[in-house]
Amino acid sequence: MKSKEDNTQKKTKKLSSKELSWVLYDVGNSAYTLLACALIPIWYKSLAVGDGAGQISSDRATAYYAMAIAVMTVVSALIGPVCGAIADHMRIKKAIFSTTVVVGVSACILNGFTPTWVLFLVIYVLTKIFYNASLVFYDSMLVDVTTKDRMDEVSSYGYAWGYLGSCVPFLVSLAAYICGPDMLGYISNRLSMIIGFAVTGIWWFVVTIPLFKSYKQVNYVSDAADKDIHKNFENDAFIRDNIKRKAKQTKIRES
Repeated sequence: MKSKEDNTQKKTKKLSSKELSWVLYDVGNSAYTLLACALIPIWYKSLAVGDGAGQISSDRATAYYAMAIAVMTVVSALIGPVCGAIADHMRIKKAIFSTTVVVGVSACILNGFTPTWVLFLVIYVLTKIFYNASLVFYDSMLVDVTTKDRMDEVSSYGYAWGYLGSCVPFLVSLAAYICGPDMLGYISNRLSMIIGFAVTGIWWFVVTIPLFKSYKQVNYVSDAADKDIHKNFENDAFIRDNIKRKAKQTKIRES
């Protein structure tokens, strides 16, 4: 028969204040992910497609959107290893994380005010790049806010609360879209975009404030970090060389 002490140890412990602040960032950034999946493509098409000056066909708009996603993915992949090495450096993780969040949030809010589809795509790609960079630093913070035996549990809370919490600003953004010209027509498309992006950006920033205040880097490397960064730059160069070689090989085969 198991003792009460064994049963107590198996019970899920409450999150500490540091763990909770870490989990809340997932609640914030997941709101932007949901917006990017559901409404941003619609708002982009509303700016890009049409017969007006500077507007293009639906097919071309889709192609440019796909190209923007590709650029964002490649850039994020190239800077990811570098951010990972920097994340282990003493005293600078919090500063760089804060910078990526502030730039990402600012770009997110600014996206709602863009007058043209080209500027919309540029700011969207910029937001996603800084968003992805912030996640590298955010994930590396887990070792500083909890113990090794609780990492899986705290990480699971982040995923769960992220999905649930992101619904709050998304419902507001969705309501703004429904009130827009595509459905009810109570507000303009411009106002619908401004509300959606602003609510998401403000939510993203506000729920990150506890992490800004409470986080302190405990685990770090000093001398090895600079070497790791250099190695990662070399790896990026190696990747680029491989891409060029593959492109040349493809041209030779086609010819």
